[in-house]
Formats: sequence, structure tokens, C-alpha cells
Amino acid sequence: MDDARDEFPNARECREQQLRDFVSKYKDLKCLWDIRCKDYSNRDQKKDAYSELLVVYKLIKPEASIDDVKKKIQSFTHRFLLVIRLLGIENAKIIAMHALRRFSSIIRKLLFFK
Repeated sequence: MDDARDEFPNARECREQQLRDFVSKYKDLKCLWDIRCKDYSNRDQKKDAYSELLVVYKLIKPEASIDDVKKKIQSFTHRFLLVIRLLGIENAKIIAMHALRRFSSIIRKLLFFK
């Protein structure tokens, strides 16, 4: 059997859109990342927020768990901070806004962290 990428040429675009949706949902759930949010210390609120993210992430990885969601967030955060460290925030914005690199749209979604 051929590689799935050969069978479904739009699978990559679909997955990238799902990842963008995941990041957008994460951005909306401020209790997970914004220390100024009143619910940032509320464990129950965070648990509910992770459950909401899990629904979105299961579209990408059907067998995912909340731990997988947390790992994916760490991965995005690490990648974003690496780009910022290497290029600086202004250059990262330029890349995120103009580059056609594979993860540029994800970085653009993560600019709310700055």
C-alpha cells in the first residue's frame, strides 16, 4: 500500500487546518495560558478547558488523551519560543505573516503569546 500522503493529497492541508483550529480553540481558553485570567488557578475550569481542546484534537488524533493535548501545547509553545529566540519577535512576526513555511500559519496563531 502506498503512503497515505499519496492517496490523499489534501490530507496535509486538512491536518494543518485542524491544527490551526486547535490553536484557535486554545487561544479562546484563556484559563490555560493567561495568568491574568481569573480562572487561571481554577483546576476544575482548566480540566473543562482541556476536555474542550480534546474534542478538537481528536479530529487529528482519534485515540488522543488529555495528556496528548498537553504535550501538543508544549510542542507548539516550544517551537514558537525557539523561533522567537532565534529570530526575535519582529522577525518571527514577519515570517509568520509572509513566509510559506509549513508551520507559519501555526506561528501566526500563536502570536497572542507575545
